[in-house]
Amino acid sequence: MQYVLIIHEVENYEAWKQVFDAAADIRREAGERTYQILKYQSDCHKVVHFSAWTSIEAAKKFFE
Repeated sequence: MQYVLIIHEVENYEAWKQVFDAAADIRREAGERTYQILKYQSDCHKVVHFSAWTSIEAAKKFFE
């Protein structure tokens, strides 16, 4: 299992989360196996997306 960590700058967490959740099947089909979403306590506009992928190649292909 390979891991990816992304820090997102979001304008509106609720709106971002709706789009993120709607793309769950797309990410799963691309190779994402699990994920965690963490919010910065000190900055409501920063979100951490930590995910496990079948391979780094699959993750790179998805994010490109």
